[in-house]
Amino acid sequence: MRDLTPVLLEDGFREALEDGGILEVHCLAPVTHERGVVSGQWKFFVLHQQDGDPYRQVLILQRGLKHRIFTTAAGVASFALGLGASTVCIPMVEGGIGVCKVPNSGRN
Repeated sequence: MRDLTPVLLEDGFREALEDGGILEVHCLAPVTHERGVVSGQWKFFVLHQQDGDPYRQVLILQRGLKHRIFTTAAGVASFALGLGASTVCIPMVEGGIGVCKVPNSGRN
């Protein structure tokens, strides 16, 4: 078993999903829809079980170790598909959490 940290770079994020993690999308700000573009702020998390307790890790940028924030729904969908998601759930209200279906991960 590998050590869990509260943050993961993209490669570690992919590994966590392969190890059975659950892919979550969290909405951080009000969502707008203007001229066909859905905008807001979203973060990706992977949820694990560690000794029977839930453990959530956030995706970060390599530069400066800042949380990676997506600003369009299209960007969220594209990144989730790149992680292997077959179904993408994007919350459209601030505080909402979507669970994406990733084959061979913890919960589908």
